[in-house]
Amino acid sequence: MKTWPSALIVAGSVVIFGCKTTKTLNPGSTIKADGASWDLGNMPSATYTAIKNACDHPLGAADLGISKEECYLIVAGSAVRESSWNPNKSCEPWGNASDPCCGLTQSRRMDAKAVGLTCNPHDFNPDGYTCNALTGLRNIGCKASNGQDCRQHGSDASLHTGVRKHLGYNTANLNSYIQDMKSVYQRDDIRAKFGIKSGATRSWDSLFYGSLATRQQSLSQVQSQPQQQPQQQPPQQEPQQHTQQAPTNKPEASIPHCDGPNASNLSGCAPTKTSGTVDPAVLGGDVWVDTYSQAKFPYCTTNNSDPDGDGWGWEQSKSCKVRGR
Repeated sequence: MKTWPSALIVAGSVVIFGCKTTKTLNPGSTIKADGASWDLGNMPSATYTAIKNACDHPLGAADLGISKEECYLIVAGSAVRESSWNPNKSCEPWGNASDPCCGLTQSRRMDAKAVGLTCNPHDFNPDGYTCNALTGLRNIGCKASNGQDCRQHGSDASLHTGVRKHLGYNTANLNSYIQDMKSVYQRDDIRAKFGIKSGATRSWDSLFYGSLATRQQSLSQVQSQPQQQPQQQPPQQEPQQHTQQAPTNKPEASIPHCDGPNASNLSGCAPTKTSGTVDPAVLGGDVWVDTYSQAKFPYCTTNNSDPDGDGWGWEQSKSCKVRGR
């Protein structure tokens, strides 16, 4: 979504300009998530994989206090407005010609840096697609500059505040943007595509308008409830690239990594460590260490914590690493 110049990022005194929207100027090109103007069944496999990888990463759903299933739907809803789900959406130099808005979530390199990433959302390849999706997710999740850029738009780190911040002065499109995200969130066909079980997600209002603390508290309640399989199973042909990797020292999720200390290399780097990533209680115990970012994660106590087999689990409201994956 191209928006007017919006947020001031305090760290490093960097000003982030939003991307101005032009979609609503032409009613014929308006994307409506109810399917009237866009067939929501037509999601490219590259987009599906990027959304999965971004949400499954420890700096994705887990860091925002939402479930992976909720995350898939949130990113899908935002991206349908940003790019019509086109991971190769052309770059548009709104406000900053040297660092334009590009790709699935129409993000900039400076956006990735502001939300704690050092990968390049402008790379039109699988790693870049994942970086782009993760950048957009963390942006509307109020992770830019430790939430500083959201504070002028709301008193908490709700997704609603994040979307308002993202659109900035483009208030004319706020309601339709939110409505389209909500429509995607509630669609059975999109839920089936991602294999989302009944009961795996909270109500829209609880998820979208709840603060980060509220989301984290209610998430454990949802995850403890019995869930049912959706009527339609997800497509078998969809790639699951991050589940095919052999054991390695690099963190999963198909995000490229910096070569040692060369964190300034924007051609491909791993997410940087954030203050909320590591639980201090596990630092002295048996933990898995990301040798690139030095982030530490506890090992899962059981393989049942990782039902989708991506190498990451969820125990006691925290991410955990499955041994040997």
